Amino acid sequence: MNDVNDCIRCSVSTCAYHDAIAQHCTLKSIKVGCSQSKPKSCESTQCASFQQRSLF
Repeated sequence: MNDVNDCIRCSVSTCAYHDAIAQHCTLKSIKVGCSQSKPKSCESTQCASFQQRSLF
């Protein structure tokens, strides 16, 4: 696995870039996107860098 990025905390255990021990992302940077046209809360945003963790 890649090095942990201490600047990006993450709790999405199904992401391929998630480090379960450190609870951080292993990417150098991420892209944040919106799931709504005019977001007004955290729930309206998402990590656009997410990649599903392989089950095998």
